Amino acid sequence: MIKATISIGSRNALFIGLLLAALLFAGNMAIGEEEAVRGDLYKIVVSSKTDAVNLESSPAVPVLALHDGYLAIVEPGDQEILDESGLNYTLLASNVSRSELALDNRMDRENAEKFEIVYESGDMRVFRVDFEQIEKREPRPQLIPLRTARVPIVYPEAEKFDRDMISGVGDLLTLISIVSQDSLESYTYRLQAFYRRLAGTDSNYAARDWIQSKFIEFGYDSVYLDPFTSYVGNCYNVVAVKEGSIRPDLQVVVGGHFDGVSGSPAADDNGSGTAATLELARILMNEETDVTFIFITFDSEEQGLNGSYHYADNAAANGDSIIYMFNMDMIAHYENTNTCKLYYGPVLTYTDLCADLADSLVGISSIYSGSLSGSDHHPFIQNGYEATFLHEGIFSTVYHSSQDSTTYMNFSYMTDMTKAALATVYVVGQTYAQPQVAFNFPGGLPEGLVPDQPTTFSVEVYGLNAGIPVPGSGKLFYSIVGGPFDSTDMVETLPNLYSATLPATACGTRVAFYVGADEQENGRFYDTDVPHSAAAATNLAYSIDDNFQTDQGWTTAIVGATSGYWERGVPVDDDGWEYDPASDADGSGMCYLTQNQYGNTDVDNGAVRLISPIFDMSLPGTISYNYYLFLTNTEGGVDKLLVEINNSGGAGLWTTIAVHDEHNGLDWNHNEITELDLAAAGVALSDNMQIRFTANDADPQSIVEAGVDAFKVTQIQCYEEVAVSGLQVYDSTSIIISAENDIISGSIELTEGNISPEYEVWFMDDQEQIYQPDTNYYSMDVAVSEATIASAELTGNWSFQITAIQPGETDFTIQLKLNDAAYYSSPLIPINVAPDYIVGDANFDGSINVSDAVAIINYVFVGGDPPVPEEAAGDANCDGTVNVSDAVMIVNYVFVGGNPPGDPDGDGEPDC
Repeated sequence: MIKATISIGSRNALFIGLLLAALLFAGNMAIGEEEAVRGDLYKIVVSSKTDAVNLESSPAVPVLALHDGYLAIVEPGDQEILDESGLNYTLLASNVSRSELALDNRMDRENAEKFEIVYESGDMRVFRVDFEQIEKREPRPQLIPLRTARVPIVYPEAEKFDRDMISGVGDLLTLISIVSQDSLESYTYRLQAFYRRLAGTDSNYAARDWIQSKFIEFGYDSVYLDPFTSYVGNCYNVVAVKEGSIRPDLQVVVGGHFDGVSGSPAADDNGSGTAATLELARILMNEETDVTFIFITFDSEEQGLNGSYHYADNAAANGDSIIYMFNMDMIAHYENTNTCKLYYGPVLTYTDLCADLADSLVGISSIYSGSLSGSDHHPFIQNGYEATFLHEGIFSTVYHSSQDSTTYMNFSYMTDMTKAALATVYVVGQTYAQPQVAFNFPGGLPEGLVPDQPTTFSVEVYGLNAGIPVPGSGKLFYSIVGGPFDSTDMVETLPNLYSATLPATACGTRVAFYVGADEQENGRFYDTDVPHSAAAATNLAYSIDDNFQTDQGWTTAIVGATSGYWERGVPVDDDGWEYDPASDADGSGMCYLTQNQYGNTDVDNGAVRLISPIFDMSLPGTISYNYYLFLTNTEGGVDKLLVEINNSGGAGLWTTIAVHDEHNGLDWNHNEITELDLAAAGVALSDNMQIRFTANDADPQSIVEAGVDAFKVTQIQCYEEVAVSGLQVYDSTSIIISAENDIISGSIELTEGNISPEYEVWFMDDQEQIYQPDTNYYSMDVAVSEATIASAELTGNWSFQITAIQPGETDFTIQLKLNDAAYYSSPLIPINVAPDYIVGDANFDGSINVSDAVAIINYVFVGGDPPVPEEAAGDANCDGTVNVSDAVMIVNYVFVGGNPPGDPDGDGEPDC
């Protein structure tokens, strides 16, 4: 069949036929093997749930989870879509595939001197290597290939661990006093005596059996070997299980690897972590625990984390509810006394707890060290579990050497590290949160409602703490103008994705609303304690919208306080001062905080005030803000954040409009004040309003830290809708860019109408930057234009031209503002704009080459992506269809000087 389509000299026929066959084979291979797909490697920052949702919906394929984001591969052609995602990203390497990326399995920098680094941050290193050559080296380098399994995208939690949760778990000092230095020394000496403990050797198996016997000696009745195979042979994790008394389905995993490297006694690496795991198992065997504890000593860590990957991958595949994994590796080098390193993934809640307890209980300061791929916490993070790796602060000077013996260990320090570990995992196990559901709004919450029309928005329901949402249980609750709340079922459009619809209301009507859904075990949960608020309006005007990235005129005052004055800036997040927020409220960066500096910075001996600039609230509307309040004394309301308002530019009396006097831990909270609240407080609306926030410390022994962020005043505007006749839009569905790059655009013409002397015309892009993966359209913008038509032109016809500046598909709306109280809105008007193209450029990369023939072959035979646009760019021989003959023409043109695509008769004039 291919031969019959070739219309060239016989001397080239065999060459072309073989080339096409090779291209077809290559196309099939490219589609069938995901690992071979090449693209660009990016570091993508994920610092919020919104970032995570945007990454999930983008074409980027995450290949590695980091503590602050992901490494991801983006295929050629998808860069533009990534640009429009709103994500913060950095290009690391071009033309790379997952199969040639490797992680560093060492904790020093030996590999960094040998291989090409494509990403390095702290102690995390990713290399670009040729694995065929790597496997031939002796000894084999300690590198870990990237796994081919999908990397879950985890939504990070910004808040620190709340110390209030520690109360009620018992006397931690008494618990950690049970840790025995004698026991730790005994375990470590015995492990060192098993000669070298290299995975797959007899000494390793002997150590395995001894560890198993210790678990049994401690009293565990569920102890087993977890077998797997690595390139060194048969390997075995050793596992002991202590079932929880209240929530046995929830698990805390505690572990460290017991294997060593060749030629090393492996005392610190990792006899120390194995010994600590045994000691925690010994002590917790005799303590009642609410959740299940699983103690694991991992095998074959030194060959690529094989034991922990084996366990974590299987746990994820089985749906195990691991709420935390705590890894100990090298925790006893002799030069250490009072510092440790903590490595972690996207979620920091329990890592913060570990740092807190290590400092407060045993005087060890933590160094937050980010991501690291060289120990057994890493596979758990890659499977979406929260994990912490506890590591010595000063790195071993005898790492992976014959000197890594007990001679170079500090057992007193090791004992303190074990105590910190014990306290951490015990508190986690005793303070687990109940399974519940939480909510996300993919398109945002409605703020302004279209008058007299229902308003629909999307709601995502997801489980927290192993919670399972009940299908179809989503409900919307709403109240109109302060009336009783009604409820209606939300429509489940996809599993756990709902469509919620607020009823139609007249302009100026305020609607309060919230949503709820059921968790399988614990019933109904709601998205907020304070209902959201929206108002029907023809326009929402913001008299002030301040995220504090710039100075908009706020002022401060000190009322007797000796510290804690208000400052604008990015939160310093001092690890040594546990009462400040880790970040601002809205993710923009800056906010106002009480003395945003390192050290003890709370409000003392008085009050501090933050005063807004004057703003207009002469129309009904909403004052909204986020606030932070950490209080250690909530009795009697003496310490608080007071919110007052004044409608005379600061002159005269200030009226209290809100009092925040509840301790909110380390979380930001949201509050809204409407015109109804102001009326109830006796405050008349004006265009001369000010608000002030006063943080007060009346108890000299208490801590008061406060913050304000995302302050906004929204006014509701209502215009009368009027009829406008003669409004026409021409060529709205056929706007194209021709092959000659001529832009053909529609125009808007008002042919009649008696309008006021001056009015405005503007266009609003309704669906900016749409990406439709099932069509050939690319994203586009419509130039948003605004113009005032002079009164002299009102008696005759006029037109206004719009120009499409990128190919794609979108909708726009024409609005005529006739005067301050009247407007006209047209229906949505769709436009399609075909992309600029070159005939024969089937893969849309801007040039004609052999890859275009590959693209056509792929499209015709194996269902690959169509050319863009299909019948124009792909129809190289101008016969009206895209088929293999077009690929032949391209190959003939590229390799043997045939006629160019689009000019099959070779006369120099385009035929299509």
